[in-house]
Amino acid sequence: EMEQFQKIVKELQDKIERGERMISGLSGEKMRWEKSIAEKKEQIHRVVGDCLVSAAFMSYCGPFTTNYRNDMVVSWIERVKEYEIPLTENFEFTNFMVGPAKLTDWSLKKLPTDQFSGENAVMVMKGDRWPLIIDPQNQAQNWIRELEGKRLIVAKKMARNYLNDIKKGMKYGRPVLLPDLGEEIDPDLEPILTKQVQKSSTGGRQYIKVGREEIDFNPNFKFYITTNLGNPVYPPEVTTKVTLVNFEVKEDGLEEQLLDIVFANEEPTYEKSKKDLVLKIAENEATLIELQDRILELLKESNVPLLDDVELMNALQESKDTADDIQQKLEYSRQNMKKINDTREKYRVCAKQA
Repeated sequence: EMEQFQKIVKELQDKIERGERMISGLSGEKMRWEKSIAEKKEQIHRVVGDCLVSAAFMSYCGPFTTNYRNDMVVSWIERVKEYEIPLTENFEFTNFMVGPAKLTDWSLKKLPTDQFSGENAVMVMKGDRWPLIIDPQNQAQNWIRELEGKRLIVAKKMARNYLNDIKKGMKYGRPVLLPDLGEEIDPDLEPILTKQVQKSSTGGRQYIKVGREEIDFNPNFKFYITTNLGNPVYPPEVTTKVTLVNFEVKEDGLEEQLLDIVFANEEPTYEKSKKDLVLKIAENEATLIELQDRILELLKESNVPLLDDVELMNALQESKDTADDIQQKLEYSRQNMKKINDTREKYRVCAKQA
């Protein structure tokens, strides 16, 4: 009987200990969840204005240079505020559409790191229509080749079978690059540009009719078109079928790119640290979200009293320890990022002179 009492006392002590751990763990989660809810509510409140400006940017800014784009965005923001539509303070198109982690990932694949190139990349990847890229310096082409890797099919216009290469990519869901386009577009490309996807009578097969052929259409297919002409003239019947994106580097964009080159050469450690920090910040924030989702899932699916759920207790403790560690890392990373950006700006005079 004494052993039975001791066993009960031990179980109660374990429950008290788990209860204290649960209170400690959930109290930390409560603060994080409350903060997250407040941030999400604020984002939802501002999403209409952000979406409005972003949609206008996607629709109209592609052919223009940095100065024109900035002027248009300023005028749109003024109108949005005039109608009292909520909008993120210091709105940035690229941050809203993809975030800094994706931009850093693209820059590791040879995308120039200036704002202009980042905007162009977003329009290329997020547009509903296939991109037609003005690319006299081949910067977009180099980025696309690195981004898509060995899966990329290059359909050279001068080759006789270039249309077969495009059909192959469309059928097997591979990315296709059509480089060095002139001012005329082959009429056979019309159904591909306009995405005239049809379904077979059975409903399972998707295809596009190119000439007299019915070519299977794989949803993973991507189509990039570039021209090395500096100032091409395309008629409206072409520009309305593609997303026209101007990748030509002008003075402002060139200054940013030269600044990156100078900074990378003079401060290689800082430059590498900057890229690593952006990726780590994104990775840490994703880890926090995964932990929160796991805890919510355990709370929802638990079929035993919470104090008896050892897995939940361990998850709460892990979440608390990890979250505290990540918060410290995030704060340290942001301080380092500011230091790196301040150091980078010291070389701007050199970039301007170049």
